[in-house]
Amino acid sequence: SQMGRYAEVIQAADAALAIAPEHLQALNSKASALLNQQQYAQVLPLTEQILRIDPSNTNAHLNQGVALYGLGQSLAALEAFDRLLSLVPDHVNALVNRSSVLVTLDRAEEALQATDAALRVRPDAAVALLNRIAALLSLRRPCEALTTADRLLQLHPHHIKGLINKAVALLALRDYRSALTTVFTALTFDSFNPDALELKLQALLGLRRFAEVITE
Repeated sequence: SQMGRYAEVIQAADAALAIAPEHLQALNSKASALLNQQQYAQVLPLTEQILRIDPSNTNAHLNQGVALYGLGQSLAALEAFDRLLSLVPDHVNALVNRSSVLVTLDRAEEALQATDAALRVRPDAAVALLNRIAALLSLRRPCEALTTADRLLQLHPHHIKGLINKAVALLALRDYRSALTTVFTALTFDSFNPDALELKLQALLGLRRFAEVITE
């Protein structure tokens, strides 16, 4: 299993670190494996150790930012991604993760700028496109959000979150029929998705199909 592979990586890294405690590759490998296990609190001391040895280590900056974000420390995560971007201005993972943090902080205008920066580097970055939709919806720009959702779905036609965000944009535009069609598409891929089911009810209410709402 994937989790078993991460455990093997950690075991191998620990073996290397027992011999050479400042082995950067082993430290980075262990931090990345722990990050994939969502052991965020254990990642931070490793990244701090790496950055004491090599302050320009891009993997450590990235892992530190993701771990801080996972721990709910959004402002500190933002600072970590900014430090990485000062070293590598077009680092796509830093740009994408930075946009996620800004969406969480409800700093929509900055999030939009961050997503656009990420998409200039990687036009098919699904998370950046999702964050762009979220920022545009927060800024009450549903037409642009819908265009971005369509762009995402052209690249990733079965993307559940893309379909759900498209439905949200359509509901904001009061296009209830198209929203319902989009929700039905999402439900064909994930029939119990709670967000899709909630949007289905909203679309049915918008269409005044009250009898169907009662039976849901």
